[in-house]
Amino acid sequence: MTDNNKYLRKIPSVDEILNNSDVSNKLETLNKESVYRIIDICVEETKKTILEGKKNNIRELIFKKINHLIDLINEESPKVIINGTGVILHTNLGRSPISNNAIKSVSDISINYSSLEISTKDGKRGDRNKILSKYLNLSIGCEHGFLVNNNASGTLLTLATIINKTRNEVIVSRGEAVEIGGGFRIPDIMKISGAKLIEVGTTNKTYPSDYEKAITKKTAGILKVHTSNFVIKGFVYSTGIKDLSEISKKFNIPLIHDIGSGCLVDTTKFGLPKEPMVQESISSGVDITLFSSDKLLGATQGGIVAGKRNLVRKIETHPLARAFRADKMTLTSTISTLRSYIKNSYVEEIPIWQIISQKIDKIEHRAKKICRKSNVGKITDGNSLIGGGSMPEALLPTKMIMINTAEHENEIKTKLMKSSPSVLPRISEGSIFIDIRTVLEKHDEKLIEILKNLSK
Repeated sequence: MTDNNKYLRKIPSVDEILNNSDVSNKLETLNKESVYRIIDICVEETKKTILEGKKNNIRELIFKKINHLIDLINEESPKVIINGTGVILHTNLGRSPISNNAIKSVSDISINYSSLEISTKDGKRGDRNKILSKYLNLSIGCEHGFLVNNNASGTLLTLATIINKTRNEVIVSRGEAVEIGGGFRIPDIMKISGAKLIEVGTTNKTYPSDYEKAITKKTAGILKVHTSNFVIKGFVYSTGIKDLSEISKKFNIPLIHDIGSGCLVDTTKFGLPKEPMVQESISSGVDITLFSSDKLLGATQGGIVAGKRNLVRKIETHPLARAFRADKMTLTSTISTLRSYIKNSYVEEIPIWQIISQKIDKIEHRAKKICRKSNVGKITDGNSLIGGGSMPEALLPTKMIMINTAEHENEIKTKLMKSSPSVLPRISEGSIFIDIRTVLEKHDEKLIEILKNLSK
């Protein structure tokens, strides 16, 4: 008998596991098939551990694994996180929280039947995007619009619609054939759609004449991409959207504008750099404007296709549109969020704008209260970032709670992450910081409790 076999024989049988008092009560609450899957998974993991040379406490190990897996099943997932990073649109944290109004609307629609695709006037089948399109018309001025599951699919769907056998070339500035994030590369998306990428200009300069020279009988459209997650400075020139609109009309080819974050607000009034607004894209004569609904718009994840009625209708009825369409909860959340812009109540109602517009005096007052009540850390100045691929150079002044970790940085970070809710801090130069701007005000008391426990 080999040494490994000796230890493999110590793995308890299925009957032993089922009758063990440490796990039997927990397993009784689960589906029978799931119980056997849990046991199989933990047995295989234990075998692997033994073969890797870890051979101590085999019985304890397998029951520990089973308990861990059962606890995982009973946990809420994903978990609530207190965002202390200072990144407002943190992609790994789900970007922006949605408004209370949107939550209520989604809850009402989710637990009831709804008029998703039926007219309440005559009971006949209706259009799921009709109300959304009306809200888009009122908020950004487009003729028609609809919602898909994210901006990448909106771009892919639009490109797939405008090309055909005789016209398959799409012109893009070389400086805009970019990777936006999460592997979303413009050249790859174009290839999947069947469009042929025609790059014009150079990385730092592309003139109107570059576009005009590239137009042929095979040109299906011009694509303008907002490079939202990086900035090129110095010797640069980019053809503006109005100039491109004139070129597209002159040659009778559609102009597609992927504007990225979907900002409906003049960001300069919050002390931020000017971010291109969706309304400006629409009013400049663009045929199709594409943007995300879960970034600067502040709704749940989705992609909005908006613009000229005839072309949007054509995109909306493309065979791929059904594969990419958003569900009823995303649709409801987006409609509710757009309502806040139409009513000019977005600052009061949409969390991202509450965070961005928060005055430094208020942030400092909150930070002092948290430090005083928890008796942890000291207040220091800092800067918050917008994040989510939006305004990469934009900084908002903030106040942070600095926790001097000495040589216990990993230990303190682990305690913060294992708290309930978890706290994700910013770590820099041997200290842990909690940026109070990105901590939702409703979490202040909970954060005080967590920091008190940390000091113990």
